[in-house]
Amino acid sequence: MQHKSQRLLRTVQSLINSGKSEREIQQLLLLNKKQSYYQSNGAAILPLGVINIKTGKNKMLDNIYDTWEDSNMVAEIWNVYPDKQVVIFTSGSLGSNGHQSFKHDQTGKLLFDGTFVQEMFLEDLKDSNLPNMRGFVYK
Repeated sequence: MQHKSQRLLRTVQSLINSGKSEREIQQLLLLNKKQSYYQSNGAAILPLGVINIKTGKNKMLDNIYDTWEDSNMVAEIWNVYPDKQVVIFTSGSLGSNGHQSFKHDQTGKLLFDGTFVQEMFLEDLKDSNLPNMRGFVYK
């Protein structure tokens, strides 16, 4: 714990010496704290790019319906912005809910906070009227 305190003190001193205002320093420290929290506490996901919900076409996996045709993959739909939704694929069972933070599985960078909307098996996703959306897979 002493090392973290010393590192924080050095960071604050460096920011003060940089000539930043007190408000800027507070914002940077809050951002750093938030990023540290999410790097350790967000659910790790891998971005897949945009998914064509009707056809399953995707640049990374070619076609999600062909790639996962013999599995029990579940598609979770999450609201991530007031007017945006994403789909996150999992081989887990149905049962998600609530609010969750998501981070990139390789970089640890916060991608977004999401509010759970619904989940369905892939065959139900294909038959849904959902628009194309960004896709991710849990890691």
